[in-house]
Amino acid sequence: MEADLSTLFIVALIAVAAPLVSELPIGLRLPIVVVEIALGILVGPQVLGWADASGVLAFLGTLGLAFLFFLAGLELDVAELTGRPLSLALKSWTVTIVLAIGLTLLLRSTGFLNAPIMIATALATTALGTLLPILRDDGELKTRFGTLLVAAGAVGEIGPVLVVSLLLTREHTT
Repeated sequence: MEADLSTLFIVALIAVAAPLVSELPIGLRLPIVVVEIALGILVGPQVLGWADASGVLAFLGTLGLAFLFFLAGLELDVAELTGRPLSLALKSWTVTIVLAIGLTLLLRSTGFLNAPIMIATALATTALGTLLPILRDDGELKTRFGTLLVAAGAVGEIGPVLVVSLLLTREHTT
């Protein structure tokens, strides 16, 4: 219980520190998401070992991930993405997944990996929930560039979910 409380306290400190660090005038303005990830790596079990994702924090992490996906869905304006942005996104994701499958099948033939479809799907996935706050903070979300990037990110999120749902549910039942 005490370890959970100290880990939650560290996470709360990071939540307060990240916006402050991202506003420091160091010549390079880092997005808050990047600072949060960097601080998480720093205090995590692989570096300082002050916090680990177990117990209450594991539950909050799962809950936070659900909120992140939900908020990313709220940010999408489907009417704005239809037409050329969606067409380009679908074409680019198709090329990406084909290249990823080719690469992973090649690696499988060398004995380097055993699950080419799963790894190819991971390679063709985007982090739309991470991209959206960065685009919003920089005022790029409503620009042409932002629209194209959001369309590509949305397809890069939905495509892998469909692949996993359709192809891997027989193999991985849980």
